[in-house]
Amino acid sequence: MPFMNNPLYLPEIIGRVAEFIPLWEPSTYGYDFLPKDFIAASMVSHAWHALLTPRLWEIFDSDDLTAANIPPAVVEARSHHIRYLSLSKRTPPCVFHSTQLRELIVAGTTSMEVMLPVIRANPSLTFLNLTLPYRGPNDVMDDNSFAPLEALSRLEHLELHWWTHISTERFIRILNNNPRLKVLKLLYFGDLLHVEGCLPLKHLTDLSFNSFLDASPGLVKLVRYCPSLVNLSFFPDATVHVPTLAKNLRECCSRLTTIQNVASVVELDSTPLLSEEDYPPLIQSSTHLEHLQIATAQLTPHICETLVACHSNWIRKLRVDVTQGNGQDLAGANTILQSCAQLESFEMTNNPSRWDPDECVKKLFELPWDLPNLRSIIMRGFREVSAPVANEEVSESEQWDGFEQDAAQDVTVDIVEVVEVNEQGEGPEDEVGQSEGMDLEDINVNEHVDEPEETQVVDESTDYEEVAGVNERGDEAAQEPVIQSRRVEREDGVEGGDQAVAKEPVPFEAADAKYAAASGWIATQVPGWDNLATPARRRLLDAFLQRGRTCHNLREITLNSFEYVRA
Repeated sequence: MPFMNNPLYLPEIIGRVAEFIPLWEPSTYGYDFLPKDFIAASMVSHAWHALLTPRLWEIFDSDDLTAANIPPAVVEARSHHIRYLSLSKRTPPCVFHSTQLRELIVAGTTSMEVMLPVIRANPSLTFLNLTLPYRGPNDVMDDNSFAPLEALSRLEHLELHWWTHISTERFIRILNNNPRLKVLKLLYFGDLLHVEGCLPLKHLTDLSFNSFLDASPGLVKLVRYCPSLVNLSFFPDATVHVPTLAKNLRECCSRLTTIQNVASVVELDSTPLLSEEDYPPLIQSSTHLEHLQIATAQLTPHICETLVACHSNWIRKLRVDVTQGNGQDLAGANTILQSCAQLESFEMTNNPSRWDPDECVKKLFELPWDLPNLRSIIMRGFREVSAPVANEEVSESEQWDGFEQDAAQDVTVDIVEVVEVNEQGEGPEDEVGQSEGMDLEDINVNEHVDEPEETQVVDESTDYEEVAGVNERGDEAAQEPVIQSRRVEREDGVEGGDQAVAKEPVPFEAADAKYAAASGWIATQVPGWDNLATPARRRLLDAFLQRGRTCHNLREITLNSFEYVRA
């Protein structure tokens, strides 16, 4: 046949072409499904259709594909092509005939009746993320329901969320059946009392047990079976098991380079955190610590001295969350920034905001920094200065640092805002004129909002090829943020420069961006309101920029909600 001599019909060429056709693209909230071009390519010929159809169905994410309105009958008919499957409450009511899945993600809203048959039919899974459905505090699940998990033997990544009913013995058998396991994450995992009978997990490098250790003391012993452990993440609740955990890490995990305490803001506020006595043994448990994240009431001198003494030549990334911060934290941070020459990223958060900006200028920069590799510094937790600094009066005109000359002229300031658009194509209410000293009637707003694209109704017989007509992005509900240009105009004719500033100062956002630009930095995020007042923020920014001259690789500075990048 003539077409057999055409290289465009060779499977290798068709597969290579398919690699350059985008099907999924990252977006703000995940990935966007863009099947239009891929479907067009699959319709070139029968050969192209036969080879590209399996790739079209290779990934099925029920959340990202909801807008595509694919009929359940079509999903079921093509499900044998799926290799990466994500199930959630939006999963269509159908039976999945997949038998060659590599990755499976199951949200907690998925019923056990849907989850277990899929696991049972795919013993070759290498990635499994399971969240058990929550049925109430008194719910008791039969341990035998988890028997299909014991048939898995090729797992490299295992995540279990809210598993409080599986027996310790069955969990140990699951681990023993998967000697290739590299990543193990146990979130809110309960009732693991021991690990007797567990075989060494020789390939495990990442271990997370963001669970309460008092409820699962077996997790502390589990690290003894992980000789190749590199990254450890656990919940920073105060417990008597921390000294034992540090001892096990020091004796059995010689490759450990990362220790992270991970907790949400709510958890940090409601949970007793590790104390000054808990952290030094943990820091000393590694001989080569490169990444450390801790959550504590205060960054005490004892913690700082231990970190500097043990890891000043190794630490590259450091994050500290404090809940009762004061000037002592800033002095400790200065000690770290002076001594840890390999540091690339430093982040420190005080929640709630307690730091005095002027005290920060004095204590954080008291000693010189030796940070040739520092690229990012983030400081959140500065409070508003309620009174001027001693012997210094800050007038309203001085807050705008010389911008009063613009107030008596015809000035037009462009402010570009990203406005989230709802499903009706409407943006949030206008907030441009709410800066101090501005009147809403002085603002001339020209808004333009893209109309949402029309959605094609898909009947029951629709396949992916027809679904491509919904829109080019395959997404009928989600809308990209619309850039709106808002021009703020101020009229001429106001007498007196100082009086003009008091009446109509340059808008808060524009003034801050202009000030940063004059120093060689770009304000990438300037909130409309922040508890860090303008004069204090300027003093802070000036201090950081001055110190940044000695940190030649510094590229990002964040102060509360204000973000700056080097121009």
